Amino acid sequence: MIYEDIKKAILDHTFEENSLLPTEQDLAATYQVNRTTLRKAMQLLADEGLIDKCPGKGTVVLSRPQEDSGQKKVIS
Repeated sequence: MIYEDIKKAILDHTFEENSLLPTEQDLAATYQVNRTTLRKAMQLLADEGLIDKCPGKGTVVLSRPQEDSGQKKVIS
């Protein structure tokens, strides 16, 4: 759910390219989960190239993937 929500927000420009996402602490509070759970979702987004975690700066939204044509990736 967290992964899908944040991914949708990136793809529909709610979070603009090169902007910072809210802090892990703020996102964990928003979704009412612990930071470990949030970090798992953030890692999936990083693995897809949607975000970059920058120590000391925060989490930056990267450019949207061009190949997104409505196909869903299966993660096992």
